[in-house]
Amino acid sequence: MEKPTLSIIIPAYNVEKYIGQLIEDLQSQTFKDWEAVIVDDFSSDATVETVERATAGDSRFRLIRRDRNSGGAFIPRYEAAAMATSEYVVALDADDRINKEYLEKLYGRCLETGADIVFSMNINERVGSHDAIFNHSVLNTDEVYDGDKLVIHTLYGWKFAAGGGLYRRKLYVDSINEAIRIEKEDSLGKLSLPLIKNPFLDEVVTRMLLINASKVAFAKEAEYIYVYNPGSVMATTIYMKLETDLMLGKIIADRFGKESDEWKRFLKAYFCYVVDMMKIFTPFRKNPPMAITMLRNAYDRKLWKEAKDEISKKYYAALSSGYLPARIIFSLFPTPPLG
Repeated sequence: MEKPTLSIIIPAYNVEKYIGQLIEDLQSQTFKDWEAVIVDDFSSDATVETVERATAGDSRFRLIRRDRNSGGAFIPRYEAAAMATSEYVVALDADDRINKEYLEKLYGRCLETGADIVFSMNINERVGSHDAIFNHSVLNTDEVYDGDKLVIHTLYGWKFAAGGGLYRRKLYVDSINEAIRIEKEDSLGKLSLPLIKNPFLDEVVTRMLLINASKVAFAKEAEYIYVYNPGSVMATTIYMKLETDLMLGKIIADRFGKESDEWKRFLKAYFCYVVDMMKIFTPFRKNPPMAITMLRNAYDRKLWKEAKDEISKKYYAALSSGYLPARIIFSLFPTPPLG
């Protein structure tokens, strides 16, 4: 039996309200030569029944059912990629949508450019706009980029979005294995849970994919639509991003060095995110002690210096004089254990 041209990999957890629409989107694609591997992460709703009903009679779909929940999308996505049979994988989320020419445009761009990665135009339905998440002032959809050169455009604000990308399968699996190795072999401090269960690990893997890719292109006519799902893991565990940033910082420092623009921009992003944590997640006692530790470290390491242009002159002056506005928060909690 011939292998399909593309393998669509889809992790699914409690998405009965959404996954039927994505399956319809796949079945209506102008490009037909694909398989879809759906890994259900031990859903407690009718996700499995919805998939079975929607894919009945369509042999291009394979449904794999896990016997326990993994805690995040990373493991089921990795398992789907490992079971894929094509040279290329397209990673989709079960609660999002794609336009009818999506696969045709992604694969066509891949053939045209010889790219290892092709990103689509991501549209965020959550903000009520149909504009793609793509900064045309710094990037060009017609260009083919060295993956390394795109990393800086993912730090301190993404200048493009990576949802629904097409990847060479070997590159995808190798980069995930590299992330797993780094977590196991490198000391990153005491985390609240293993990184492979952290929903933000995908953001780290995306940077690793870029670092490992020789060519990256964009398919401007392939539309990937983020659908607002208030029950998604990403919407409910945002503090975990601080933990994956520990790993991302190590990767950025190792690959680009601590004198690089990439490292400086990472520090700026990390500090500003920590400040946002102070504003959004109150009271802090509802969060794991690790969040407090990271907040303290952000100040102690003077990461605020890289954020000079993003904070008020008065606030910067206070930090420069040694006064830490976050001390009032620290005083409310016992010092968390480090390491």
